[in-house]
Amino acid sequence: MKENPDLKELFERLNGQFDEAEPAFGHEERFINRLKTSRKQKRKWLTYAAAACLFIALGGFIFKQSQQEQKPQSYLTADSRQADSVFNANIDFGKELLLEKKSVNNKKQVDDALKQLESMEKDYQKLKEELRVNGESQQLMHALLLNLKTQIQFLEQTTQQIEQNSNHQPRRSQHVPGVAEKIQSI
Repeated sequence: MKENPDLKELFERLNGQFDEAEPAFGHEERFINRLKTSRKQKRKWLTYAAAACLFIALGGFIFKQSQQEQKPQSYLTADSRQADSVFNANIDFGKELLLEKKSVNNKKQVDDALKQLESMEKDYQKLKEELRVNGESQQLMHALLLNLKTQIQFLEQTTQQIEQNSNHQPRRSQHVPGVAEKIQSI
């Protein structure tokens, strides 16, 4: 076997620096006990970390669910919510105006108009549910706006007919300022 001169030099340089003393009695047992203890501590730490991750994930899931329940119209953009609000305010005003004009002579006509409006409102709610499920699309938004416009026009026409039938001067039904202009632009 060949001698390696580099190794020989290394051992000569390090001569006397090696720990050649025997370990004390029971050293091996103490060493093994320390190894076991450190493993247990590492496992406890991993258990706590896993539990913390689980709680954070569960908390995030619950928070996300509660946020979705708190925002029923979050599927609408800000402009869509504003338009929805304006149209519905105009429809509510038109219904109030229609109910004010209700008399013995036109009771059936007003009741029929309210039933038709109720049917249109049910259609509108179905469209809103479809919008919530599928998200905003141009076709759905157009259908929603068309439904609202139809309700407003129906209220205006019905109010004008009642006025004409009552032998009053036909007058333009009142509305929220600026809404008629918005309706015409759509």
